[in-house]
Amino acid sequence: MHVYRGTTPTISYRLPFAADQLAEASIAIAQNGKMTLEKMMDECILEGDTITAELNQQDTLKLDAQQLAEVQLRVRTLAGEALATDPVVVTVGRILRDGVI
Repeated sequence: MHVYRGTTPTISYRLPFAADQLAEASIAIAQNGKMTLEKMMDECILEGDTITAELNQQDTLKLDAQQLAEVQLRVRTLAGEALATDPVVVTVGRILRDGVI
């Protein structure tokens, strides 16, 4: 996956169960071991077995184009089971004109 700063990418995960079984969810993006941004379940779209976070320009402008980013989903089901994905390494691309367009 490649994310350019100042763009509006979508991050989706397919779950091994229906998304309506989630009690809590977090899609986190970190750089240099520090969380840069996070989308909680109420900011995501839950449909079927998929959870999706739509990032806005302000979100991606927080990312440093000189550093790789890691994206991870963590969830807690209604049954109380806590799960996490392996972090996915994402390249962050630079833009020539900074800021929101």
